Amino acid sequence: YTNIDKSILIVFMAFNAFMSISATYRWTERLDGVSASNSFEVYLDKHFDNEKMDFLFPHMTDVEDTGVTTDGTISKNPTDQNEKIVSPSENTNTEK
Repeated sequence: YTNIDKSILIVFMAFNAFMSISATYRWTERLDGVSASNSFEVYLDKHFDNEKMDFLFPHMTDVEDTGVTTDGTISKNPTDQNEKIVSPSENTNTEK
């Protein structure tokens, strides 16, 4: 590959990353009920609607649905934030 080929590939990959990040960010906003506030967001809503995003990113889940909290604990049931799974390093039980 020549330097021009590499430069074109780098520009394409940077654009691809920008569009992927923008589309997923807008997707989460749209799911939260936030309306498009500029022409770029309208473009993303039109060309990267929820159906297309579900197809492109089928395993992406909202972090609130995973049960992981901001303090790093993991709940047994994502809807029950009072019950925690204690990691081995936090286990204070000294029985053997």
